Amino acid sequence: IVIMASGAAASIQVDGICVQTAGGAYKPQALWRAIKLVRKLVHTKTYDLISVQDSLWSGIVGYTAKRAHDAPLYLQDHSSFYGRAPFTGVERILRPWTWWLARRATRIRVVSIHSKNGLIARGIPADRIDLIPVASTLQFKEHLYRSPARTLFSAGRLEPEKGYDTCLRAWALLPQLDGQLVIAGDGSKRASLEALAQQLGIAARVRFLGYQSDLEPYWQAADLYIQPSFFEGW
Repeated sequence: IVIMASGAAASIQVDGICVQTAGGAYKPQALWRAIKLVRKLVHTKTYDLISVQDSLWSGIVGYTAKRAHDAPLYLQDHSSFYGRAPFTGVERILRPWTWWLARRATRIRVVSIHSKNGLIARGIPADRIDLIPVASTLQFKEHLYRSPARTLFSAGRLEPEKGYDTCLRAWALLPQLDGQLVIAGDGSKRASLEALAQQLGIAARVRFLGYQSDLEPYWQAADLYIQPSFFEGW
C-alpha cells in the first residue's frame, strides 16, 4: 500500500502487509516521490493487480505502475466523481485525464448508481463497472425526538466540499430555534468557519469539537443530523 502524504518517508510491514510513503514537503513533491517509489517497486516484484482509490492523484501513480508492469488496473470512484460536475479547479483541469484513464482501466469500482450511470453515459461498458455501496455497522436506536430539535449534529472534514459555510449561514437564519449546532471534524477551513460563526452572530450556538475518534455519544445526544456537503458517495 503506497500512501501519498507529505512528511518523512516511512515503511511499516505487519503480517505480510507493507505500507509505504515516499514523503515530501508538499503535495506535488509527494506525488513525484510516490511515482518514483512505485516504479522501483514494480521492478523488484511481480504484482497481479494494481488498485487505486481515485482517478486523480493516485490514478496517476497507478497508471505509472501499470505502464511499467502491465498489470490490470482497478480504479475506485468513492466520491461519485464520474457522476457529477467538477468541484475544484484541479478537478476541471484533470477531467480529460480521468476520462482517458477510465477508458483504460480494467475495472472501476463505484459506490453509487449515480456514478455508474455517469460512466455508462461516457461509453464505459457496464460489465466493467462494479457497484459496491458504502456500508456501515452503525446501529441507530429508536427514541423520541424533541420538537423543535435542540441539538443538531454533523460530522465531517472541514473542507470546502463539505459545505459547512452554507450550513452556518442556514443556522443563522433560524434564531427562533433555541438549540446548538455541534460539528465534529477538523480541516483547513476550521479557522475561517469559526470566524464566520462570529461574523454571523451565532458563535454561542455552534460548537466545533475538532476531530473525534468516538462519535457514538454525539449520535445519541442529537435530535437532528445535518449533512451539508455538496457531494458525497451518494
